[in-house]
Amino acid sequence: MGFKPISQAAYEAGLASGRGRLAHATIAEAVRYDAASDRIAIAFPDCEVVIPRGRIEEFAGCDARAMSEIRLSAVGDALAVGSRDVHVDIDGLLADLLPRSVVAKAIAKRGGRSRSPAKSTAARENGAKGGRPRKRPAA
Repeated sequence: MGFKPISQAAYEAGLASGRGRLAHATIAEAVRYDAASDRIAIAFPDCEVVIPRGRIEEFAGCDARAMSEIRLSAVGDALAVGSRDVHVDIDGLLADLLPRSVVAKAIAKRGGRSRSPAKSTAARENGAKGGRPRKRPAA
């Protein structure tokens, strides 16, 4: 399979797609390992999350020396310990650590805030039908 050049339009579409994915990704600014407490601290633009190393299955076989090499991926969306070839996606890590109900509520809340032509049309159609039905009092 030889090299096949892409068109400028395909290149621009790829850039736009990447920017869109990046805009919705969980991007960390820094990561550090605290050997004294055996915890990993992940810094985000507006908060820091500290996780006991034992809660991250992928790091179970890493000793303190290996953990001292922890770093972020180039984009900042994953943790890596290069000497052990261990990579952990931050979105997946947080989803695994948080209770499923918390994750589900967060996703639903984000989805409910979204605006799209289809959602606007559906809201108008439902409004024309009288809107949301009133709740009946409990008997």
